[in-house]
Amino acid sequence: MRTQMKIIMGLLIMTSLVLLTEPISAQESKDEIETVKRLGLMKGYTGELTDEYLSEHATRLQVAIIFLRLKGLEDEAKYYKGTNSFVDYKEVAWIGGRNILSYLKDNPNLGWSGHKNMFRPNDVIDAQAFYKIMLEALGYRLDKDYKWSEVITFAKNKGLSKVADIKEMTNRHLAIALVEGLQALTTDGVKLIDSLDADGIISENSTNIGLENTIVKGNMISARCIDTTAILALFNQEVSLDIEDFNLKDIEGKKYNLKYIEKLPNERGALLISEQLEKGMLYTLTYKDNNIDIVPIVEKDTVAPKIESAVSLEGDLVRVIFNTRNIRKNTLGVDYFTIDSTLDKDAMVTDVQLDDDEMKKDNNRNKTVVLLRIEGLDSGKVYTVSSQQVESYNNEIAAIGESKCIFGAIQMDNKSPELKSVSSVFGNKVDLVFDENNLLDEATALNKDNYKIVPHLEILDIIIERNTLNDDNIIRLTTSNQQNTVYTIEVKNISDGMNVMNQSKSMVFAGQIKSDYQSVNDVKVIDSTTIEITYAYDGNETVLDIANYMIDNGVLVVDAEYKVNTANNNVEYSKVILTTTPMQSKLYQLSISETAQDQLGQPLREKTKLTFAGLPLDTIFDDNITALTLDTFTVKLTFNEVLDETLATNIRNYYIEGLGYPAQACLSIDGKEVVLTIPKQQSDIYKVRINNLVDKFGNLIKNNTVVVFAGIADIK
Repeated sequence: MRTQMKIIMGLLIMTSLVLLTEPISAQESKDEIETVKRLGLMKGYTGELTDEYLSEHATRLQVAIIFLRLKGLEDEAKYYKGTNSFVDYKEVAWIGGRNILSYLKDNPNLGWSGHKNMFRPNDVIDAQAFYKIMLEALGYRLDKDYKWSEVITFAKNKGLSKVADIKEMTNRHLAIALVEGLQALTTDGVKLIDSLDADGIISENSTNIGLENTIVKGNMISARCIDTTAILALFNQEVSLDIEDFNLKDIEGKKYNLKYIEKLPNERGALLISEQLEKGMLYTLTYKDNNIDIVPIVEKDTVAPKIESAVSLEGDLVRVIFNTRNIRKNTLGVDYFTIDSTLDKDAMVTDVQLDDDEMKKDNNRNKTVVLLRIEGLDSGKVYTVSSQQVESYNNEIAAIGESKCIFGAIQMDNKSPELKSVSSVFGNKVDLVFDENNLLDEATALNKDNYKIVPHLEILDIIIERNTLNDDNIIRLTTSNQQNTVYTIEVKNISDGMNVMNQSKSMVFAGQIKSDYQSVNDVKVIDSTTIEITYAYDGNETVLDIANYMIDNGVLVVDAEYKVNTANNNVEYSKVILTTTPMQSKLYQLSISETAQDQLGQPLREKTKLTFAGLPLDTIFDDNITALTLDTFTVKLTFNEVLDETLATNIRNYYIEGLGYPAQACLSIDGKEVVLTIPKQQSDIYKVRINNLVDKFGNLIKNNTVVVFAGIADIK
């Protein structure tokens, strides 16, 4: 039986890999290949895109060159004469290719900073990495507009999805994805191909290349009920909308009439007005072939948008929170805000941006948060920020003088980043702590020329370990191996985007001796198919090679990846998560090959063997679930299981007795918490009925599992 289980799991794994890399036929990609050839984006080895070439895997260096072509920087990079490069530049024999690596190393703002000072030029690229590059070309920025873990989802919302499941892209996949990207809209609202044409990078536009009508007529990416008669639908691009394209039905299949549609400026969205719906009941909105479940959670939203708080973050930046999420975005411009003071009449709002990160916090889930840039504020003075004509989707507007809040201006940051402390970490890293209330400028922070260590230590890599407002910020340097001596580091030119260090600053730190070998600190069993290994030092790509791991008693290692810290979404390169075939409740021995290396390429001294106790296969969904009310519209469910994301975020799988279905179900990064947005509670006891959830092992929750929580009412 155990042998059968291992065979079945092995077949499932191989089947999933086959499905993820299913080839696209030559006929299916014919038009795309002609397009990239005509535009000169792909040239092959001889100028021809042969079937042999199209079947080859696409490499990181190859995609980097295409990225530079899209930027009009290929020739500049190819003939660049720089002194810096990645440590693995010798993997490229072509001089032009080496010049390109040096160019990318010296221009980290292009988004090719590599990992651990390695570029891995010959590695095969996957869809996640490629779509990150296309998003950069469209004007979106990693960690500002989206997180690394959100690349595929964010790209899909921008119309990029044709190769989303491909783990190892071929040149044929590359052609298809490039043409898809050319048709996507940039952050300026124009197609990428037309932007390249306008910039003189290519001499073709969407009309004469035949792409003007090839985009699908918009995908509906989200929809929600504002109340029982108003529905907000958002799309991945600007679309021409017709009410006949939409359909609305309840859970029993009954059709509901949509009365009219209003296209929303600046939102890629539409407001749909329907006949009366029932609060807490589930409906399905269909746009063409796309279905989204929606639930109204208020009868009639008559709330007028009002400012409920304002706080000065620094100098000219003020965070303003409105009492509702129901706000037309085109009424959040600079003309809708005024700044008043009895002592100063010159302050004015110059920019308004949604504070997306702040709106993701639990206490702001139903509110709108904006950041105002205000010119003319004086430190120490008290001001009143007011909004006028900020309008809800239901056309509610606060009365004159009702939407305002007082805040005290704080001093404009005229201080450049100040080096606060320096310390050695692990014998091959140096942490620099800066006293800076603003964000550090990445370009200056990641520039090797701004650091010098005496006695000489080579700086191999630089990362920004922490970069937040109103807190100490940390830059981490990776160096060659240190000695047990005193070093002096000189730092210069670090900026916060407004202020630059006007003179260099030097500090001393005590070096530490790093072992010449990698070592293993710990092995921990997470569950019956998951093991966490902690190395003494950050590893390079060799610690992700499953060939370096062997477990006795017939257990196979099927995957290895770095651990991601769920608290801050940072990758922990010293910790590796192994996925295995199922273990039992017995002792196992894990052998790690001496070829597993740290980031400097230093291996284990010898093969390392560790004994651990396995856990039996989880065959039951743990129904020990707790529920906690966060506010009158929100309840959080906490599980002891890692949940399947698709099922956990399906609102059909939850029902609150006395209230109805939730309007939204959001899963936490660790997969163990679900936050439900529900109809308004009262001070009562409620039961959540849960169905169809599955844990990571495929165990199904019991039908109609009930979790109880105490509701809260509005405090008047």
